[in-house]
Amino acid sequence: VEAIERGIFFAARSGIDALIRGYAQQCESPRVVWTGGDAPLLAREGEIRPDLTLEGIRRVAEWNA
Repeated sequence: VEAIERGIFFAARSGIDALIRGYAQQCESPRVVWTGGDAPLLAREGEIRPDLTLEGIRRVAEWNA
């Protein structure tokens, strides 16, 4: 089971890296922001904001209060 989990992890990480490389060819220096609970595990570069969605929901709630 552990080998399958590692395979899935590295496949996801490689896919994300490929997306970032693709965007880097289109943009000179794309901003990379990692979100979600697995962000610290997957991030190689860029900013880590694991609670970004919750921060956005909080801001909308404040604006509508």
